[in-house]
Amino acid sequence: MSELTPEAREDIQGIILSGYGHLRYALFLFVQIKNPKQAQAWLKTIIPEITTGKLWPKRPDGTTEKPEYTLNIAFTHKGLQALNLPQHTLETFSRELIEGIATSKRSRILGDTEESAPDKWDVGGSNNEEIHMLLIHKGLDPESLAQRRNQLLQDQDDSLVVVAEEPGFRAPSNKEHFGFNDSISQPIIEGNRNNQNPNQDVVKTGEFILGYPNQYDFLPATPSVPVDQDSDNILPSFPGTELSEFKDFGRHGTYLVYRKLAQDVAGFWQYIAQQGHDGEGCPHAPTMSLLAAKLVGRWPSGTPLVLAPDQDNPEIQDKNQFKYLPEDKEGYRCPIGAHIRRSNPRDSFLDATPEDSFKLSNRHRIIRRGAIYGEPLFPIDDIENGQLPVDIQDDGKPRGLHFFSINANIRRQFEFLQETWCNNPRFNSLYDNKDPIIGDNDGSGHMTIQRSLIRKRINNLPRFVTVKGGGYFFMPSITAMQFMVNCG
Repeated sequence: MSELTPEAREDIQGIILSGYGHLRYALFLFVQIKNPKQAQAWLKTIIPEITTGKLWPKRPDGTTEKPEYTLNIAFTHKGLQALNLPQHTLETFSRELIEGIATSKRSRILGDTEESAPDKWDVGGSNNEEIHMLLIHKGLDPESLAQRRNQLLQDQDDSLVVVAEEPGFRAPSNKEHFGFNDSISQPIIEGNRNNQNPNQDVVKTGEFILGYPNQYDFLPATPSVPVDQDSDNILPSFPGTELSEFKDFGRHGTYLVYRKLAQDVAGFWQYIAQQGHDGEGCPHAPTMSLLAAKLVGRWPSGTPLVLAPDQDNPEIQDKNQFKYLPEDKEGYRCPIGAHIRRSNPRDSFLDATPEDSFKLSNRHRIIRRGAIYGEPLFPIDDIENGQLPVDIQDDGKPRGLHFFSINANIRRQFEFLQETWCNNPRFNSLYDNKDPIIGDNDGSGHMTIQRSLIRKRINNLPRFVTVKGGGYFFMPSITAMQFMVNCG
């Protein structure tokens, strides 16, 4: 398939195609619509400011001229309803979006129970104000973001109410709060690459953007609008003649999952210290470092265990072009239940060929976007120098990750990954092993670390990541939003 056309890029919201890595700060506004007509008028003025996937221009010296600020917008099903979309259209969105993330059904699927239950959330959930719209701002500094935020919502008190406001940032080292490099393994959207070289991480465009073939070579399900309700002929038609009575509302849009994830940093490293001790029962930094890497599947630098099983190697940090077979079929280097081996099994399914494993893995990939929040509990950059938090204590302050998942099918991608790979105790022929980092562990399970003679088990795994907020959103194309401002 050829690359996305310039016209397509200008219709696709930019965060789908780029993580805006040069912008370190973020501000996420969760908004409720109070006056639909005024909100539509506001949206009409804002559409030109939305950052699209348009390629950034080049300066005369060949460097890229990158934006200093970006804005992207997504809507819950309740928000689309509040903006008076046709009833037919509202009924053609995915079941997951219609139900929302905080229902009991979705909570069971995702493991959002006990302290992670939606009635305990800070954002979304059953005890908080209803969310209709999400504004994603990114910028060079918090001050400019705050100024943009005020300009964007100026004089909108009667039509739009901010029900939650969440700041975030990216550490200079790109580490998350546990101390490991983050956002390394990202799929490459087929239509967004600049060459056609074979690559195991290249995934069909339709896995992330509606209107294009997915990994099954089918067009993903997309919301539609009856032709007679698009009197201005704004929306594109469906290909062929089978759906001639409808317009394609979803083309160039996608589904977006938001999760506010609190990280128990002290609890994680205290557990590692308890398990990684020397012969006299004292915490042993080298043993702790290896054990933590076994749980994650990478060293703190991002170096994959499968390529450096014995010690960290910063020369290949963030290396992502690797396979588990044939070097590590048994999991002696990177355990079968390690976090990264679950979230992207690559070629390592025991009951499939390597080729079929890659096919299966790529049918459940997601694009991750996000930012951390809260002050680090320890100097996370020092961890690569062997300075582990051996005697760490919790300070009671909130910290964690604002996690976003971009996918064309929430159920087959995000929810499948969480339920079937991360929370499944029998993943890939294991027993009573859930994801040691993001799994819904309750202190009774364990982690198996495969070894050539006698495997090692670490027991009583607690939950290190707790859900504190969430939402399912639809991120429309620019064209779809131009249709939305005239509904009702």
